[in-house]
Amino acid sequence: MCCPASVKSGDWRALGQVAKFDNVVGLPGVAVSSINLYENTFWNGPFLIQTHGQTVPISVVANTYNNYAAYSTFDVVTIQQGAPAMTVYYADSTIEYFDLNPFYYACARGTDASIVGNPTSCTITAEGYFTSNGSDKDEAASESFSYKGKVLQLQSQMVQATLNSKFKGVKKVEFSVSNSLLVAGSVDTVSYTVYSSKKM
Repeated sequence: MCCPASVKSGDWRALGQVAKFDNVVGLPGVAVSSINLYENTFWNGPFLIQTHGQTVPISVVANTYNNYAAYSTFDVVTIQQGAPAMTVYYADSTIEYFDLNPFYYACARGTDASIVGNPTSCTITAEGYFTSNGSDKDEAASESFSYKGKVLQLQSQMVQATLNSKFKGVKKVEFSVSNSLLVAGSVDTVSYTVYSSKKM
């Protein structure tokens, strides 16, 4: 998928982005800060984990210090904003769609309340949609990635998810995690390319 028929492909402007969340300001050590608009996309549902570079003995380690995004069923941000997603549909947006590229992910218990939580095994799923409301009939792609936590492991690095080629020209990508009542999913260093027919 490239562009609406009304716009010539040569008229589109592309901008590569990497969401590291390191310049987002929140409350250190607690998961109560929303991310909202960041690097041309709106982060709906995930909350900010701000570590300030702290070495926490029981935790997921951010791929790029100091921050990362996380989500879980019972976190206040996820409850208020809804299903965790990144989207180009927001007020005054000039972005038409985006391509989602590799990102880093991990899972932990307890990170819905703080940066402290035992790393644990899980499955992270990304679902891309051609429309902003994310209806099933407009689903562009879906892919799942397994994260393997080790028994008695107290600290864990994130691993890279490489997506298939179907995550192109989407308006929204939703993230989910298995066993979300007990486990929080986390993402960092999310790379993507946004497209607009207007100056960015």
